[in-house]
Amino acid sequence: MKKFFIYAAIAALVIPFVSCNNKIDYGGNGPQAKIEKAKNADNAKKITIQQGTAKDKGIKEIEFTDGGLYIVTREKTKADDNTEVITGTYTLENLVYILQNFGSVSFDGNGNVTIELQGGETVTATYQEEDKLPESDFSNSIAHTWRIDKVDISVVADGKNIGFVKDGCDLELIGKDIVEQAKSLGADVNVNLDQLKGYNVKSLSFTSSNTFIVEFTGAPVFKANVSGINLNSYKFTYKLEAGVDNELLNAEAECEFAPQTEKTAWLTVKVNADDFSGRVIFMMTVID
Repeated sequence: MKKFFIYAAIAALVIPFVSCNNKIDYGGNGPQAKIEKAKNADNAKKITIQQGTAKDKGIKEIEFTDGGLYIVTREKTKADDNTEVITGTYTLENLVYILQNFGSVSFDGNGNVTIELQGGETVTATYQEEDKLPESDFSNSIAHTWRIDKVDISVVADGKNIGFVKDGCDLELIGKDIVEQAKSLGADVNVNLDQLKGYNVKSLSFTSSNTFIVEFTGAPVFKANVSGINLNSYKFTYKLEAGVDNELLNAEAECEFAPQTEKTAWLTVKVNADDFSGRVIFMMTVID
């Protein structure tokens, strides 16, 4: 069961396709509410670094999210192409993006970017700007930064159905609850809870450039590419970008997004892997 809990720890949290928690009605006829687009939606963009000193510094990609975060993907070592994801908040001043604890980014309109790193070093590069989703009720509603208020979790462990609803999304505490319930049902679950320390979700963010990130209070950022978007059904998939040192984290998931009010939504995530399949429902509130 080790692989299952590593998947679960990085936002591929799962619930079986038939939920154990029937007290909550997750049905309906699709999205019933609309959420206004984020205040930074018009400033949001994602660029891929092409050539220049910025690339020599390992900077591969920079994104400014609709919810006011920046995401810098940087190569840590050229030997194994291992990458790190750096996040923080940004502001826009006189067409210059100011990145908290990182530096500033400006564009010349001719496909060139200048990055002044914190500490004074300046690097430049050519870049390619990635496509964005067409503006729609779906893209306006989902492209925000979200707080997780509750999670509804069920898992299949050793053939036993385990389910509960929990405030927040601290994965170490969720792991403990799974272990306790499994034992009470006579299921054999082997979980190293130390591997889940620090994986307390701070926020989720979706962007109009098809990126999904999860920030934790004490663990590295999770980043995924979103694809297969259905603007009408609010369904999509994501593939985790974990890197070569985290093979157990690589996963694909099917998702459905459902706005509930002008500021709240539910995100249902379904995952299939070699030794489990399941689903989680994140109950979320916009915080950008």
